Amino acid sequence: MKARAFFRGLLTGLAALLFSLCCAAAVLFFSDSTYALMPSYADASYFGVDAEMYPRAAKALSAYMRGENETPQITVTAFGAQQLLYNEKELSHLFDVRQLARIIAACAVVFGIVYILLSLKRTKSTPLKAYMCGEEAALLLPAVLAWAAST
Repeated sequence: MKARAFFRGLLTGLAALLFSLCCAAAVLFFSDSTYALMPSYADASYFGVDAEMYPRAAKALSAYMRGENETPQITVTAFGAQQLLYNEKELSHLFDVRQLARIIAACAVVFGIVYILLSLKRTKSTPLKAYMCGEEAALLLPAVLAWAAST
């Protein structure tokens, strides 16, 4: 019985932390304020695009991530000529990023439901150490994935 309580605590802690991480990532992907930072970090001279175009590009990208637009593509003046902001490779990448953002948002929902269901049956016999182990496991997961991606 003690092992079962420990395992429940482990899963509860893991679900809580993963729910928090997924929610934070989803907010970053779908928030207008994330894309509003474009003028601060993108060098307008490198792209040949006027910095005044950045807010419009940020709004289009944000709306695309939330699914409000079919494409993030806009027409801009770059190096003195009218052209599309993104090439096909960039559009393909942005599509993949949007799919990833949707998966992360779905994971947030799943982890939230798991956390709630596990928390409903929480008892005093569930050790605090189990929650801590669950959270450590959740923190270890991104580290292992980063290591695997780097190799």
